Amino acid sequence: MTNHQKGYRRDRQVIETITEWGTMDTEQLTLMFYPSIQVARRRLRIMSNKGKLNRFRDAVEMPYSYYIKQYSQTRIALNWIRLWLKMKHCRSWEVIESFDYETNTAVTRNTVGNSAKTYTVLYNVNRKTWIGENVIIIYDTEQQKREAFKRIKGILLTIDDIKEGLKCVKCS
Repeated sequence: MTNHQKGYRRDRQVIETITEWGTMDTEQLTLMFYPSIQVARRRLRIMSNKGKLNRFRDAVEMPYSYYIKQYSQTRIALNWIRLWLKMKHCRSWEVIESFDYETNTAVTRNTVGNSAKTYTVLYNVNRKTWIGENVIIIYDTEQQKREAFKRIKGILLTIDDIKEGLKCVKCS
């Protein structure tokens, strides 16, 4: 397979993933498909210029977000959790069976014991709610996480926590 064929195959996989996952940013796509952020930026810009993807950026210091139909900031945060589950949280014998954006639930399956575990994913919860042990809450900032940590038990993460954790996975 030539490099051109590999590139087109990867471009097709990127478009299929963005179609399935909704809205993704440059850093998420780099972790999944590209060897470096520069390569990702170049290829994604080319696909955007050709009209295959739409891109949007809230501020200059933020990475571009890519989408097909509709931009959603919440979907980007949920996709960070989905990536974290896929690359970091799941052990070698576990796979993500499904991720439902309607109910914000992720189902992981243990391939050895054939048992399933359901996680509920919440975004920016600031009041005490009933939370079970299989709940993952993602926050935009570390301060929001610290304030919630006093009131809420469960897996509390920020987007920066996930990025730091996934850097190690990318290296190995």
